Amino acid sequence: MIFQNNFYFFEVKNYEGDYCYREERFETIFGKIIKNPLEQIKRSHSLLQQLFQNHGYNLSIEACVVFVNPEFFLYQAPMNKPIFYLPQLIQLMKKLNNEPSKLTHRHKKIADKLISLHQVHPPYSYSKIPSYKYTQLRKGITCFDCHSFSCSVCNGKVVCSDCGHVESVESAVLRCVEEIRLLFADRKITTNGVFEWCGMMISKKQINRTLIKNLSRNGHGKYSYYVDKS
Repeated sequence: MIFQNNFYFFEVKNYEGDYCYREERFETIFGKIIKNPLEQIKRSHSLLQQLFQNHGYNLSIEACVVFVNPEFFLYQAPMNKPIFYLPQLIQLMKKLNNEPSKLTHRHKKIADKLISLHQVHPPYSYSKIPSYKYTQLRKGITCFDCHSFSCSVCNGKVVCSDCGHVESVESAVLRCVEEIRLLFADRKITTNGVFEWCGMMISKKQINRTLIKNLSRNGHGKYSYYVDKS
């Protein structure tokens, strides 16, 4: 939404059920970590700001997460984050209605530019994805925010030296699990497999602890592997 001085964008979520905000992450009440919408809008904010700058626009950007499901509840909800819940939508609308909205030809140019850049279809298709092998791919943890490989592990955190983003080791391990599943659907999730995919940056003990906490183990010993909890 384009206003006179500000640009608002909203990440709308229809999550249902009880969740908990703990240590800068979203979890189900059963302890399963889910994608953090606050991290999503942080990254989207950065990308949108870059897009505006590249096209010569200087507009203040405000990003919000809006949870619209009446059966959603977030325990330990942070007070200082840009989050709105269903009962607060009237309050949000009042805030937007009070925003100065005298729009000029410049605002219309921004809107037209965004419409022209909108992609109805993705710029690639699966048929164009080149073939790849496990041995060909670089191993290691990438930054959640800027996707750089310049990450290191320190005091239970994964720190990016390029952009400064900090992520818990547990979250990084679970991202690596999702990457393996996406790229190699036929591979079983094992402690050794995740250890290798992480570039051996995280100890097998930490990986195993994370997998036991968030997934279900099948089998025993060196033949054990992990699947989603039922």
